[in-house]
Amino acid sequence: MKTYTSKVLEICDNGDAIVELPDELMEEMGWKVGDNLKYEEKDGKVLIKNISINDTDKHGQSGTNTVPTKD
Repeated sequence: MKTYTSKVLEICDNGDAIVELPDELMEEMGWKVGDNLKYEEKDGKVLIKNISINDTDKHGQSGTNTVPTKD
């Protein structure tokens, strides 16, 4: 499994974070700047899903990616 590190650019007043995702990850997932992403923390991992597109991408795969979090 590939691991990506993202930089937090800003923490919003509502607690949301603005992060810069690596270009390689964006390309691999078929995501574009301006897409709406939904995240969920589960079992020490962050699940990210592009809610701007259908549940499956051009490769027939889910737009959800799992990224390990630091303890």
